[in-house]
Amino acid sequence: MSHPIKNTSKMAAKFDATLIKRYDVPGPRYTSYPTALQFGSFTAADFDKAIIESTNENGDLFLN
Repeated sequence: MSHPIKNTSKMAAKFDATLIKRYDVPGPRYTSYPTALQFGSFTAADFDKAIIESTNENGDLFLN
């Protein structure tokens, strides 16, 4: 069964051509660190070893 989408908004979209031109440029591309090419298999034992060998005294942890 198909359910068509209906526009029930009473307001029309407004576009600022100057603003669109201003931001119509290539921007930085998101990249991970390390880069995705450096990813590989990583086991729970690898994780434990990395934590033990960490020299960061603050205990910072970044998960993505």
